[in-house]
Amino acid sequence: MGRIASDATLLRSAKAELALVNKRFSEATLQRDSYRTRASKAELEAAEWKARFDILLRREDKTK
Repeated sequence: MGRIASDATLLRSAKAELALVNKRFSEATLQRDSYRTRASKAELEAAEWKARFDILLRREDKTK
């Protein structure tokens, strides 16, 4: 059995762990924001292509 850690040691350990958790949280937030930006852009591009395709289909129907 080891020694019981002092309150000061426990506090330092908790602060270090909190700093690490905050860093990971910030990184995850940045990744989430990056994903949202890419997803929004992809959805917009898909909608634009769908609109273009729909226009082409209407033109094709008119020629027949």
